[in-house]
Amino acid sequence: MVINQQPGPSGQTYYQDNSPEGHDPPARFCSTVCTYRHRFVTSDRGWTPQVTYLTDYALVDYSVRQEGGTQVISAHLAAEDFAVTDGLDVVTGTDVEGAMGPALVPFSDADLAEEFASAYGGEIVAAEDISRELVAQQ
Repeated sequence: MVINQQPGPSGQTYYQDNSPEGHDPPARFCSTVCTYRHRFVTSDRGWTPQVTYLTDYALVDYSVRQEGGTQVISAHLAAEDFAVTDGLDVVTGTDVEGAMGPALVPFSDADLAEEFASAYGGEIVAAEDISRELVAQQ
């Protein structure tokens, strides 16, 4: 999958003593859901994340568009559009989709996360508290 051709939030993870097969770090993902899934799988193999970055929708001028019967959120891939997961609030269970279906939409500003959840549904969860179970529901 070509990341820059996909909508929605994306992620990157650097690992302490491991790197993705076939290229230099970071491990890059077309969606926040895939970012978390990879972290969980590699954690089971003993990989330790050094840092994970997600698209921070508080930093960008995003748009949500209708595509067929689906609401799709814009992608933002510039380095300055990403923030470390520590301190991010993630809106889960929204009516908005990204590259791989339902999007987990991160914000560094809690008020903006609340506004997004009010407009598009969902609940707010701290990025550090995203669980395997929550990701499995996406």
